[in-house]
Amino acid sequence: MEMPDALFAARPLDSVHDILPLVAVFNALGHRHRLSILRALVQSDIPLSVPQLRVRVSGPATVLEHLKTLRSAGFVEMVGQGRASKWRVVPGSLDKAAALIATDPH
Repeated sequence: MEMPDALFAARPLDSVHDILPLVAVFNALGHRHRLSILRALVQSDIPLSVPQLRVRVSGPATVLEHLKTLRSAGFVEMVGQGRASKWRVVPGSLDKAAALIATDPH
């Protein structure tokens, strides 16, 4: 599939420093289970545990690995420790991702 030139004309990415934050954002959001997990956390009024997330997103066994990827991209954080740990969306993280995508580094 050929991509329209206009998609690339809006923001030139001249260096690795321009590209790496965007790669983290799109990597985190580019998997259906990670997107489902993030959606479940956004829709919840309270932080959720891994077992609670498994129930809400049709039980992928890799919820914890997906959460680690989302955490690396800055979208979620863990609250509590051990068996009491739960996950929540970092306040403003989705707004920051949108701003990163829209910002011209030059």
